[in-house]
Order: sequence, then C-alpha cells, then structure tokens
Amino acid sequence: MSVRDTHMQKSKKKHDWVKRLKALTVCGAVAFGVLTCTQQFGDMPASAKTISQLEQEIKENNQKIQEQQQKLDALKQDMNKQQEAEDALQEQIKTINEKISLVDVQLTTINQQIEDTQGEIDTLEADIAQQQIDIDQGLDSFKKRLRAMYVTGNDSLASALVGSTDFYDMLSKMDLIARVADHDDKLVTGLMEQMEQLKSSKEQLVSKQNEQELQKVEQEKIRADYSDSIQELNTKVQQTKAAQAELQEEADAANKDINAYKAENASKEKEQDQIMAEIKRQQALATKQNNSQTTTVTKPDTTYSGGRFAWPVPGHYFISSPYGNRWGKMHQGIDIASGGSSISGAATVAVASGTVTLVKTGCTHNYKKTRSCGCNGGYGNYVVVTHADGYSTLYAHLASVSVSYGQTVSTGTVLGTVGSTGWSTGFHLHFGVMKNGSFVNPAPYLGI
Repeated sequence: MSVRDTHMQKSKKKHDWVKRLKALTVCGAVAFGVLTCTQQFGDMPASAKTISQLEQEIKENNQKIQEQQQKLDALKQDMNKQQEAEDALQEQIKTINEKISLVDVQLTTINQQIEDTQGEIDTLEADIAQQQIDIDQGLDSFKKRLRAMYVTGNDSLASALVGSTDFYDMLSKMDLIARVADHDDKLVTGLMEQMEQLKSSKEQLVSKQNEQELQKVEQEKIRADYSDSIQELNTKVQQTKAAQAELQEEADAANKDINAYKAENASKEKEQDQIMAEIKRQQALATKQNNSQTTTVTKPDTTYSGGRFAWPVPGHYFISSPYGNRWGKMHQGIDIASGGSSISGAATVAVASGTVTLVKTGCTHNYKKTRSCGCNGGYGNYVVVTHADGYSTLYAHLASVSVSYGQTVSTGTVLGTVGSTGWSTGFHLHFGVMKNGSFVNPAPYLGI
C-alpha cells in the first residue's frame, strides 16, 4: 500500500469516527427517554466490524507465524543434521591426517635408511676401488717376477742348486723360491677373495636399498590415496557448508517473516485499543450528555398488535435499529432495546412453537465490557429455534440461555435473558427471522 493510500485510509477511518461522534452528540441532545446513546445504537457494527476484521487478520497472522515457526523448526533440524554430517566428515579428515602423519614418519625413516645404505654403498665402492688398486699392484709385481724368471729361464733355479754349499742349503733355497711364489699366489688370491666379498656386500646393500625404495614408493602411494580421500571429504564438507548456508538463509527469511507478522499484529492490536478507547470516550460523552438533560421523556414504543409470531421480549417494544441497510451493511434483523424501562435481564421468549436447533454460549463479555467482542460470530450468546413451514428465528446477544439443543419449546417459552454479549455496546435483543435458511424482514411476521 502506498503512503497516499495509507493516508486516505486513515482519513476515512477518522471521518467515520467523526460521523459516529456527531450522531452520538445528536442522540444525547434529543435524548428520547431514559435510553442512553450507547443503548440507542446497540451493537456498533462499524466499530465492531473493524475490530472483527483486525481480530481476523491477527488470527491469520498468528496462523502464518505458526506455519513459519514450524518451517523454522524443520529448518533447524535440517541444519543440525548438516552440522552433524560436517562434524563426521571433519572427524574422518582428522583421522586420515593422523594416518598421513604416521606415513610421513615412516617415509622420513625410510629416506634416512636409504641415505644410510647409500653411504655404506659409497664406502664399499671406495674399498673396492682401493682393493682393485692393491690387486693391480700385486699382479704387477708378480708379473715382473715372472717376466724376470722367463728372461733368465731356469738358470736361476739351476744357479740356486749349483751354488748351494750342501744339500740342506739347496733345500732351503728351493723352499725360499717356493715360498716366494706361494706368497705371490696367496697375495693375489687373497686380494681377489676380498674383492669378491666387497662386491657381494655391495650387492646386498644395493638389494637392501632397492627394497627400501619399494617401501618408499608404497608409502608414497598410501599417502597419495589419503590425500585424495581428504580432498573428497573436503569437497563434501564444502557441500554441507553450502547446504547449511542455504538453510540459514531460509531460516533468516522465516524469522524475518515472523517478526514482520508480530509487528503487524502489534500495530493491529494498538489500532484495536484506539478503537475501543474511542468507543469508551463516546459512551462516556453520551452518558454525560444524557445525565445533563433536565427532563426525561419516554421513547415511543413500536405499536404491536400481534402477527404470525408473538413478541420476543414481552413488555419492551422499542426498536432501536430496524431490518435493512445500516452503516453500509445489511442488518439482518431488528434490535429491541430499552424504551421507558431497562431491558437488561428481561425474559426472551420463543415467538412460536418449535425445536431448539442451535445454542451458542460461553461469551462472558456482557455490558460494561472493555471491548466489543466477536464471540460466536459477533452474536455472543444466542439461540435458534426452528418452526414449521421452513421458518427459523434467531435470538442474539443474550446474557444467559435457558434452553438446550433439541429441546421442544412452545410459544412464550423463556429462551434466556436480554444482554449485551458479542458485538454489542448496550443491552438489546437482536431478533432475526429466516425463511428456508435466508433472513427476511421480521416486521411483517410480528405485525408491526
């Protein structure tokens, strides 16, 4: 609604109140009899309708608030589930990270072992190189002696034999020559054996290093698999966070709607209070004006000469509001109010024999109430009696009800007492006549 429309609506409401206030003032001025202006106007449909509309709108808003609250509760449950899912994913990520840490420790150990093994291999390779030098030198010496022996032939051996002083000397020289040859042979053989041992040790270390490399590759694969798992879990975490964000956005919107409905209800309740304050002010003004009158006259009663139906409130014949259009709304009945004497608590009787087909009670908002209520559709406490030939009669705003549903009544059976319950600000009986379920003017049936 635009600001202009809002202003026009407020102006119209104010204009309506001014019109009613003027009417009340005129009523107080003319003061037909002892009936107060509040009683003269009976139930005030303009105000009551406004209050009823506000109450209905508040009720609708409360229903919307309830729906939004239910939606909000469901969203909170979904958010909790998403949070639980995220917590579970985070726990899995934590567990896998711990496993990765263990793998990293193993990889560090394996890398150190590979490095240590490589150091041992490097040392062996240095030893092998040195051993090869020693072998080469031994072989070189052995080759030189062989070459010398070859050049001299067997003369050396013969010379040794001939030059011997005796047999024992010869044996000693032959033994020496044999020992030298054996030494050279053992020297070379020993060096070769050491070389083979060094090479064997190197092969073992290389094999060990290869196994360590395989272990490293295996651990790196395990770590890569763990990393892939964490990446997948992190993707799921982001998805749950996105879902939570969407749910939170919906929850914020629901909370915003709830707060808006509550604020709107507060505004409507304030408007209701303003309306009731104006009604009370008008009532006080009317009472003051009536009390200021120096003379009191009796309001003229409706002439009742009898009709199809008996009179519903014997002894009280003043009609404060007839059947027909009233304040822009169809008044589906007549209001019988005080004339020369108070109608409060007067007996309300069945206008013809029939069966009680509807009884509505429970409204305790009688006259002197703080606000005009909408109990039972605005009728307050009321009774419906079904008669012959498709007729039914309505008796509304009763202070008390004396019959029950399904009860058979006769003409003159007391149905209850006149009150001011429902949409009413003064004691009166709202009497309605229905023909085949539709309201008709009661006047012809009462002979008025």
